[in-house]
Amino acid sequence: MTRVMQSVVVDANTGQVYRFLMEPSNLYKFLPISRIEVLEKTASQTKVKHDFQCMGKTLELTSLCDSVEGGRKVRYRCIEGASLDNSFTLADMRGQCKVTYMLDYQPMGGPFARLLDKWTTQKDMEKLVADALQKLQAALAK
Repeated sequence: MTRVMQSVVVDANTGQVYRFLMEPSNLYKFLPISRIEVLEKTASQTKVKHDFQCMGKTLELTSLCDSVEGGRKVRYRCIEGASLDNSFTLADMRGQCKVTYMLDYQPMGGPFARLLDKWTTQKDMEKLVADALQKLQAALAK
């Protein structure tokens, strides 16, 4: 899998960012998602189905959202539709929160797509991560 990772400081405390990220209905506010349906919800995880726009395509994905590392990391792991994992690591910064977004993905299209990944898909994913962090920062501005 290929990993894209970037960070931003958000003008909100870690608890606010954590609650925002754990709520699937907030995904469309910072990710290219058009439809969100909660399939199952328990105390420890939420299973969601959503439409994700990526590289000019709409992918129907099913993901599990859970919290790890004592609430310091929120993960959306894709279990159907694509090999795509999103995680957000949170670090307290005296009333603000440093959010590190890691996007792990497997390029679609077989071995040829993997060879071209650095020049094609990876650039799109880097832009997606940068845009998502900018929108997250704006959504949580005090």
